[in-house]
Amino acid sequence: MDPTVVVVTGANDGIGFHMTRAFLADGYCVAGLDLADENLHPLLAANPGRLLEFSDEDWEEVVATILKGTFLCAQEFARF
Repeated sequence: MDPTVVVVTGANDGIGFHMTRAFLADGYCVAGLDLADENLHPLLAANPGRLLEFSDEDWEEVVATILKGTFLCAQEFARF
């Protein structure tokens, strides 16, 4: 595996947390996503620049972009 960024959902605890730690230990840049983040703060401090933080506003922008883009493409396709 040779990705630039690994995305882990449920990164705050359980399997997601341990996967996040393992990917960081292997040198990957990790986007750890979770509704809670108290366990991610120590990982962030120990791995500066490799664990990406998304605010709620950032995530909403990503989702809106993906949903709107998908909708607009489907709308254009339906015209043909």
